[in-house]
Amino acid sequence: ITEKIRAYFEANTPGTMTLTFTNLHGGYGALVDIHSSAMEAAAEAMEGVYGEKPYFVRTGGSI
Repeated sequence: ITEKIRAYFEANTPGTMTLTFTNLHGGYGALVDIHSSAMEAAAEAMEGVYGEKPYFVRTGGSI
């Protein structure tokens, strides 16, 4: 996938621009304490926007 993304950007970058592509593959996973003050503030903000408390699910993903 990384090479396809690189090829796309290289093919679509105007000649007046310089493209630098760094592959940062291999990031580490993280588990966040949902009871931390930062996550509680984020949950309150989401509830204020969406009108419902968020439902926390342990999942992962990357691009």
